[in-house]
Amino acid sequence: MRIRWRTTRRLVGYGILPGMLASAVLAQAPDNMVVIVNKAGVTGAASGITLGAFVYDPGRDCFWIGTFGSVTGFRQYDLATSTGRQCTYDSDLNRFARASDVAGGVTSADDSGKQNPSGLLLNPTSLTITVPAPGGGTQSLTYPPGSLVISNDNSSEVYVGGSSVRYAWSKKMYRWDLRTVGDPTNVQPDYDTAQDGLGHIWGAFGTVDWNDPFTVLVTSQDLIDVAHPSKVSFNQGRQPTWSSDGKSIYFVDSAASFGGVWRVNAETGAVAWLYANTLDLPPPLTERRIWTEPVVVSTSVRDFDAANPTAGDQVFFEGSTLSGNVGGLDYLLDTGSAVTGPFAALRRADFLKWMEWNGKSVSRRQLEDGSDPGVNNYPTEDSSIPPHIWTMTADADGTLYFYDSSSYDSRSQAGVWRYDPEGRLTGVRSNRQQVKFSASQGSTSTTAQVLRMQLRQAEYAGAAGSFVVPQILFRDNALGGISGIYAFKPGDFNRDNVVDAADVALFETALATPIATFSTGTTSKEYFEAPSDGADGELESSAPAAYVDYLKYDLNCNALVTVKDRQILGRFLGKCIVDYDWDGDVDQVDFGHFQVCYTGAAQQGALAQIQCGDADLNGDGWVNSGDLDVFKGCFSGPAVAADPGCGT
Repeated sequence: MRIRWRTTRRLVGYGILPGMLASAVLAQAPDNMVVIVNKAGVTGAASGITLGAFVYDPGRDCFWIGTFGSVTGFRQYDLATSTGRQCTYDSDLNRFARASDVAGGVTSADDSGKQNPSGLLLNPTSLTITVPAPGGGTQSLTYPPGSLVISNDNSSEVYVGGSSVRYAWSKKMYRWDLRTVGDPTNVQPDYDTAQDGLGHIWGAFGTVDWNDPFTVLVTSQDLIDVAHPSKVSFNQGRQPTWSSDGKSIYFVDSAASFGGVWRVNAETGAVAWLYANTLDLPPPLTERRIWTEPVVVSTSVRDFDAANPTAGDQVFFEGSTLSGNVGGLDYLLDTGSAVTGPFAALRRADFLKWMEWNGKSVSRRQLEDGSDPGVNNYPTEDSSIPPHIWTMTADADGTLYFYDSSSYDSRSQAGVWRYDPEGRLTGVRSNRQQVKFSASQGSTSTTAQVLRMQLRQAEYAGAAGSFVVPQILFRDNALGGISGIYAFKPGDFNRDNVVDAADVALFETALATPIATFSTGTTSKEYFEAPSDGADGELESSAPAAYVDYLKYDLNCNALVTVKDRQILGRFLGKCIVDYDWDGDVDQVDFGHFQVCYTGAAQQGALAQIQCGDADLNGDGWVNSGDLDVFKGCFSGPAVAADPGCGT
């Protein structure tokens, strides 16, 4: 059965009529995504290598890349020439990993242990570190901005002879000074002590040996000495972030023994456990610990608690069971002398009310008789559905960008979101866009995972000319390289860097695309809503190019363009969220729409959510007295300007 509502005029807008749909169209790429470095550029075209982490270097316009697999090492990729070079090889990093004395060059092939660069940072300010000097004593070395890569490493522990663990040799965080092993050198540190692992010294002054470019910052023992755990189990394979002064690094561990937020001084290696998130509930209860790649915003840039005069770094990460904000966004406030929090920057309920869960990526199972249950109960039925923020980055004005990997039984409602200084949320890239982008590059992968998120300013060549736009860089698991997402101004659908009436007209046309309920058609059916071609078919199948274009009007990452997206767009146009006709006031006309959508004690049906999602003002799946209270609080009366911020 196909359930439809709305006209087919969207197809006319594309120059496609129901009887003229192309049966086969080449995959079209969404216009907000681009490949920056392909897999061959990341790996050097060698097999068995996976991108572990990267960091963009704006001074050199290149990427510094850490890899896993057959070659665990570091590479440089130059964007101007589209060429890469290997800077360290597997043997170099393995010798460093197993070294009991790096400066002394002492390492052993009989030992086990391996580095896995899982998050890279480039120093934003000068750092001075003290290291052993050749011949004895110490020396102080100063590194200018952009000359040191810090690797947060999800390494395996070092075992002597494969049996006795040496936590003090296990390197969880270290510095690389960007030199290539084997190159000539005239800078320090430069030792002639490097061994080959078999007891032979082959190091030389004037040559970069494996023990010259690396200095240890944090070992497993350093973390153990702070945490004093009863059981040692690390999981810090995430990208860290700099403090606002560029002298300290914040990182997250998600293991029970060391879980939470940590800080390390990038010059001295001094470690502090700022927030212990080690809650371990007994079965069958489960807990949500922090997995996030964090980001820092100074209170001087954007203060998430203006009533609190305390200034410092706000360190952002996902909410947890311990904080009571699972599915939300938390932060710590670090003044340099004290750390407080966590505080809620975005509560779960305030995030969920902008979401919809009835798109194709999150379907609902048939009833016993094979029929459609008609009600999409996500996210209220299961604790696994709350947002799960994996990685974050921030713009100069404090705008936060984050990737939410919400999933239910492996069905994903994943998306990249923007949270701006006015407190407005909008999707930047949906799961379905990622899938279509992968297809345009010849991949059949359906993964939409985003990690190692970073931000740069990039030029976009639009139809009306070129302009600079924030570009989110990320590790593209589907394609194996580095890809980018253009974070256009919310509502700039024609990509001219201006949001105006032309964009609104395009959006309204997309909003008129019919949406229908479809099923998978298998023995155990699952039902979902998707844009229709107006002739009992999915737009995705019958008009692939039209479908890809349609997706850019989806502002909450569920691959549907609905009244909820219109509500999100309205906030950026200065409209109150219950000013449904966008005439500037909230009056009886708007209340008429609310009345039609009112369900009371009944939950909205799945298709009804598409027509009435903007009346569910608290995101709980019902339109009832709680939503009515919000509406009444925003009521202004005819021709009386409504408060654009009311109800949000």
